[in-house]
Amino acid sequence: MPIAMRRSTSWRIAALVTAVGLAAGCGGSSGSHTTSVAKSTDTKGGSGSGAASTTPSPAPTTSTSTAPPPISADDFKKRLQTINTALVPDVAAVGRAHSVADISAALDKLAKDSQAQISQIPDNLPPNAMAAGGELSDALKDLSSSAADEKEGAGSKVCAGGSAAAVLSRSDGAGHVRTAAQHLAAADPAYANTLTFLPAPIQDQNRRLTSGTVLRRASGPGKLTIHTADEDAVITLTHVGSKTPVASIYVQSDSTQDLKGVPGSTFEAYIAYGSDWDSSAHAFTRNCAFSKADSKFDFSGSDWELTLYKVVNGNMEEIPVDPNQAPPP
Repeated sequence: MPIAMRRSTSWRIAALVTAVGLAAGCGGSSGSHTTSVAKSTDTKGGSGSGAASTTPSPAPTTSTSTAPPPISADDFKKRLQTINTALVPDVAAVGRAHSVADISAALDKLAKDSQAQISQIPDNLPPNAMAAGGELSDALKDLSSSAADEKEGAGSKVCAGGSAAAVLSRSDGAGHVRTAAQHLAAADPAYANTLTFLPAPIQDQNRRLTSGTVLRRASGPGKLTIHTADEDAVITLTHVGSKTPVASIYVQSDSTQDLKGVPGSTFEAYIAYGSDWDSSAHAFTRNCAFSKADSKFDFSGSDWELTLYKVVNGNMEEIPVDPNQAPPP
């Protein structure tokens, strides 16, 4: 809805008021006309002749600010070392993360700390570091954005510390920081090797276990036969309502394997999909997905088959599971 805007104008009116009198003693008319007379008062309190007095306006003044002198190269080197000291543990924490929650927390801290460290780069840089120092400021912003973006993919694109560290090392932000560090070293050898918190780019790994490798072995009469599609998978059996694994097996894509020795009880089946199996982390490191079969499996008198692709007249659905709620394999 349009809004009417009214301009308020201050009017300044200067009036000269004169008195018109008819001489009373000249035999003129018996009446007279009088007007009020405004007297002009000078700054000393006296009466004037009716003309308004003016006071000279003060002369305008101007102020100038002097830019601070450039900091020394040694001072800037110490600031670069401060940045490095602050970010070394953040990058290390990404690689050491053991869970999706750990990955998210580590990347979040790195994003915030990278942004905060920009304050270590002042405007009054040494002359030989003006260009490269400004580039480093932009690079830290980019690193913060890269870490925040990667955090959004935690639990799917990256799902272990090793893969998270590799993706971070190849990010645009990491590349920009390394380039800025090279330019600083070229500007002054004193700045060389001050920014070492990022590793060189790390390539992805594609580690796999032999199809049918039993990760957790149980003892019992039951058998579960698993048929996979185009992804490697780990199938984990837990007692109903529990997240404690009882038995689990690694099955490569497009293959069939048996998990034997299942106890004669009722179980729920959890499925983890992904690529690059990290045996130390006991998990896939990339492209992860987690689900749970909507059916329960009673091995007290029957063996079961689990087909992990769509089939005609199939009697099971997979329910997505939050990565932080999936049981360990």
